[in-house]
Amino acid sequence: MDVRVVPFSLVAVDNTATKAIQDSSHPLSFPSQRFNTPTHSRSEIIPSVPERINFKHEAPPQNMTDSHVCNIPSFLYEDLMLLFTKWMTTGAIGSESLQDVIEAWTSTKAGKDLEAKLDGKFFWLIRLDQMSPKDSTLVRNGPISSFSDLVLKICSSMRAHGCFQHAKKDADDIGGNVTMQLILNPWDPEMDPAKEFRVFLVEINPFGAMSGCGACLFNWVSDKKMLYGLEKADFAVTLTS
Repeated sequence: MDVRVVPFSLVAVDNTATKAIQDSSHPLSFPSQRFNTPTHSRSEIIPSVPERINFKHEAPPQNMTDSHVCNIPSFLYEDLMLLFTKWMTTGAIGSESLQDVIEAWTSTKAGKDLEAKLDGKFFWLIRLDQMSPKDSTLVRNGPISSFSDLVLKICSSMRAHGCFQHAKKDADDIGGNVTMQLILNPWDPEMDPAKEFRVFLVEINPFGAMSGCGACLFNWVSDKKMLYGLEKADFAVTLTS
């Protein structure tokens, strides 16, 4: 295995261009898609990595049939951050402030749709588009079933606060509104935790050019044969100096 040293200057330029150009349909046409490219089309990869009877290029399945995905209203950003500040300074969130946020959220169409899901009859595991608020100290780790638990969990989570900070910075950079997705995945009450297996320190992601997983310091198309095991593998690193 050879070591491929990627100059950090190239990575920095690529990262800057990625923020400015969001077109991944032809990744090699834009500097912003040189590294860490995800979600290629089948036609891009198949000429160099042909399909066989027992090998097909397919996008990983996305079983989101029973899930609910919506955007958190951008006008709620300041209110949610205020609740987070109250939690940080006092260790609690007042019921009146909590109710004000819930009423503002449920006054929107998306909020009304979400309220119907959080009626106490169904249980959901929630996450933001970047990570879950599983570190909440006001709502136990696990499923929720009410709108109040949703807001409390988001506003007492350092992980969620970090997501909002990143979203705010991205919005400020382009002069737009804060956008953040909320995902509700159904909780299976029949699942036996005693039969649940977990792997720590290892994250197993889907493989392949058509997946949503980036190729880090490689490119699924230009480095295709090496990534698919058809050529000798390289180990890529980048150095700042």
